[in-house]
Amino acid sequence: MHSRLLRGSALLLVLIVMTILAVLAVLGIQFTGREREAAHAFTQEQEVRACAETARANLLSRLRTVGIRPTEIRFSEQLPDSPVASTRSTYGTGHLATSAAATDGGAAVTVEPVQVVLRGVGSTGRQARDVTNLVGPAVLGGQYYRIAVQCQSRGGRQHEMEMLVRFGI
Repeated sequence: MHSRLLRGSALLLVLIVMTILAVLAVLGIQFTGREREAAHAFTQEQEVRACAETARANLLSRLRTVGIRPTEIRFSEQLPDSPVASTRSTYGTGHLATSAAATDGGAAVTVEPVQVVLRGVGSTGRQARDVTNLVGPAVLGGQYYRIAVQCQSRGGRQHEMEMLVRFGI
């Protein structure tokens, strides 16, 4: 009679183990999907950061152009990151929310992408400085500019970089 009670217990044990394995497989698949989504989001973020870095490098190369003042620099260009021109990422000077104009209490306020910084930055004119390689009058210190560049990727992500640049001798 004892052997009759143990019959079928192996089948029940196998069913329990198979259920546990199925649950673990489903959880593993869900985890893998989440990891893939996170990796995709990270890749998109790195693409838009690289796009903004391209805008920064473009702006710095334009600063090296002879005869151009930093406040005259304006550009908006496309990256060749897609075969279709309408879906390409764009980068240029300016702020994201204020490409045309912003509102300040109902009044339109235009924000320039390159602004002269008059106070609170840099050194005083009383510091020692080597002027042996200067041609023309020695303008001590140069001028500080706050410059904003931005990128809008083809996926709809946006990134803005604002930097402080000392331009001039």
